[in-house]
This record gives sequence, structure tokens and C-alpha cells, in this order.
Amino acid sequence: LDTGIRQRIVRAVGAEVLGQFLNIGIRLLLVPLFLSAWGAQAYGEWLILTAAAAWFGLGDLGGGLYFTNRMTVAWADGRRDDFQKVLSTGLSFFLGSSSILFGCVVLGLTWPPLLPWLGLHTVDMEVAKLVLLVMALRFLVALPVGLLLGIYRATGAQATSVMYGNLMLVIQFIASAFALLMGGGMLILATLEVLPLLMVTVFVCRDLRR
Repeated sequence: LDTGIRQRIVRAVGAEVLGQFLNIGIRLLLVPLFLSAWGAQAYGEWLILTAAAAWFGLGDLGGGLYFTNRMTVAWADGRRDDFQKVLSTGLSFFLGSSSILFGCVVLGLTWPPLLPWLGLHTVDMEVAKLVLLVMALRFLVALPVGLLLGIYRATGAQATSVMYGNLMLVIQFIASAFALLMGGGMLILATLEVLPLLMVTVFVCRDLRR
């Protein structure tokens, strides 16, 4: 293999391994913090709410991989205009689908029988609605952001894409741990899931523009 390609592969593998360690380590460290701050019942209901919101991540419909692969081919062939066209189409698709799905969430939360199906007992229903709304927003915002990170993969900078994801994990962990230690509730924790994503997105957009 060419030296440059070998170095990119090593960096990408290293970033992926680091990401796996961070993901597992952060989950293990946060569990006792959640249990000591909220108790088992409230923590279980938090998991129910976040799991319900995570279904909106399926709004990707495989489009992230499709558009990234199309961009990769266009970049490798030197077709920059096609690359920009695929990127623009992908962003338009994800911004549109995310907006539609978020509208569905808002409408769905106005349906009274919805939340009782989740079997919540500790969380106030109004708080649960807001948590679902914020967490759904977090997964829907991640769709166009994932395409932006796909630009790095398409242009041979896989490690950079993964490291931005790792940075997001670290920021979320620090913010969530601090909030739990300070007695923060579910709505604060949900908000802290979204803010790091938006922060890293700003860094990514500036980096890509440069």
C-alpha cells in the first residue's frame, strides 16, 4: 500500500478503537451517577424515553451511506461539481425529512394516550413530553450532521470524522456528569445531549469551509 493510504488507515482504525473505548467507558461511568442522582425507577424511565426517541434515528433510511458513497465516487473521479450536487441533494433531503419527522413528534405528543403506553410513573407527563421532544430533536439533527461528517470519509479523512464524534462523546459525558452531580433533572440532561452536537457541528462547518 502507498504510505499515505497506510497512514490514513492506521489513523482511522486508531480513532475507531478510541471511540469504542470512550463509548463503553462513558456508559459504565454514567450509570452509577444516574442511579445515585435519580434512583433506579427514574433512571429506568429515562432509558425508556431516550429509547423511544432513538427510533427517529431510523429517519436516515440508509441515505447517509448512499450519499456518502456517491460523494466518495465523485471525489475519486475528480468530479467536484457532481460532489457538490450530491452533497446539496443529501442536505436538502435530510433537512426536509428531519423537519417533517419533528412535526410528527410535535403532533404525536398532543395525542393523550401516547405517553401512558410507555408506563411512566415517576416522571411528570409534561416533563416527559419535553424530554421526548428534545431527544427527538437530538436524533433528527444528527441526520444532516452525519452527512457533513460523511464529507471527511468521502475525501479520505475518516479519522477526522470519527474524532469529531469522539469529541462529541467527551463533551456530553463531562456536561452530563456535572449536571447529575449538581442535581440536574431529565430536561437538563436531554438538553445536554443536544448542545454538544450543535457545538461540534459549528466546528465541523468551519473546518469544512476552510
